[in-house]
Amino acid sequence: MDSIWGHKRRLTDREVVDLADTISRAIGIPLAVEGLYRWLIFPPSRTHPRLGVPNRFVGVFQDGTMKVRGLECRRHDTAPFIARAQQALLLVLAQAGTPDELARHLPEALDVLKASELQLWEGRVPLHDLAITKQVSQDPEAYRRPCDTAITAHSLLARGVRLAPGESVQFVIAAARDSDPASRVRPLVWGEPAEGYDRAKYVELLLRAAETVLGPLGYGYAELNELTRPSRKLGE
Repeated sequence: MDSIWGHKRRLTDREVVDLADTISRAIGIPLAVEGLYRWLIFPPSRTHPRLGVPNRFVGVFQDGTMKVRGLECRRHDTAPFIARAQQALLLVLAQAGTPDELARHLPEALDVLKASELQLWEGRVPLHDLAITKQVSQDPEAYRRPCDTAITAHSLLARGVRLAPGESVQFVIAAARDSDPASRVRPLVWGEPAEGYDRAKYVELLLRAAETVLGPLGYGYAELNELTRPSRKLGE
């Protein structure tokens, strides 16, 4: 364990320092105080929804600095548009001075989410902002399942581009549910797919990223999907 979080209302800096010193003496390992948080959110584990994950959290220190670990906006394989949309939600929530104040900023956060979704649904997001980056883990011909990375690697191989294990590839989801695997994703280097991008799939990715942040505040995927449905109809 490389971190310890404690919770107590009206906790002071002096109390935190004293606690760290006491623990350090007891275990023989020096502990440094990183700071006091105004609030912390630990999204639930995807495999065990009732449990939080220590390396996935977002919090705001007393000085207003935000710390984010393990969320979509920090992952290299998240489409830039999705990452920025999640970051925009976090910036709204960062205005809360206490955990109890988070609820006051939810309406604004939901408005930000609706605006992002409408952009996606209207097809106004540039292709490069939707590119997903993945690392090729093996030789393209060694893949046995038609995962997105494998499909992209095979598509490039058909054009004479062979990717070595460890290289990265960028692709856009064109038709996630197409019966032909080769049509599901397109390498970004090919340019704009004739049919555009899979708007429904990217909306799903957006809502999943929003759920990571807003789920612990009572807005899971189903609730967010229902709330944003009216804006989706406007884009049809």
